[in-house]
Amino acid sequence: MVTNVKTDPNIQSLNTYEINKVPIREGNCIKPDIINQNPLMPNGRVTRQLMKWRVPGLGFVEMYINPQNFKIDQKKIIQPQRTKGGFVIQYWGEELIAITINGHTGASGIEGINILEKVYRSEQEAFHQVEQILSDRLNSLTRTSSISNFARQASQQGLGAAAGNLISDVLGGSRNPPLLPTLGSLALGVELYYQGWIYKGFFTSFNVTENVTAGIGFFSYDMSFTATERRGIRTNFAPWHRSPATFENGKPKGYNKSDYTTTPLSFNGEE
Repeated sequence: MVTNVKTDPNIQSLNTYEINKVPIREGNCIKPDIINQNPLMPNGRVTRQLMKWRVPGLGFVEMYINPQNFKIDQKKIIQPQRTKGGFVIQYWGEELIAITINGHTGASGIEGINILEKVYRSEQEAFHQVEQILSDRLNSLTRTSSISNFARQASQQGLGAAAGNLISDVLGGSRNPPLLPTLGSLALGVELYYQGWIYKGFFTSFNVTENVTAGIGFFSYDMSFTATERRGIRTNFAPWHRSPATFENGKPKGYNKSDYTTTPLSFNGEE
């Protein structure tokens, strides 16, 4: 039920200017006393920290709703080998970060799936632009002028130099043609942004499930993403979160012991 500000007997004493300042909301439209007594206290509001992708050809694409599960797998490459004298351990660093995302598209339905599929296949869509650029450059060189120029340059500079000049004209029209992105570079240029973390990498799989037992028009998905790079830092965001460490310049300086100050109603633990 939404209260009518101008007819509510609880606020009939307000003048027109004050009534216009009162927002329409559930209840009697009167701010709580704790806010009126503390005018510097900001009104609480809910902010959506949605996951978003930065993909070639599309730019930033925001998820309609965040996935229900976000799993990060990190592994070390350690190979133990048995010898007569004992085990020999070979350490080869770390595996690439494997990220698994699954959830449903909610009210966006199959159209939400279509957008996720475009994100997954973004390198294919973006490479069409590269194909068009190469096609335009080839069309700009007429068959007659290409053959005549090639024959003249071959007689003057040699066959190798003439072939190099022709390829240069096709690629960019200069001795140092601009590099065009390859299909591989486009596939590896996907970035995932989520609450301060930035993962750069590539997709490995995308699966869609339509399950009528969950409801008509209900679509779920799962995506696998391999990260070659991670940047940024993710910090606490829930009201009940408490920092377990003291930070300086964004790096942990010391780790707090569990006590009443850092974690109320918890045991102090052993000294």
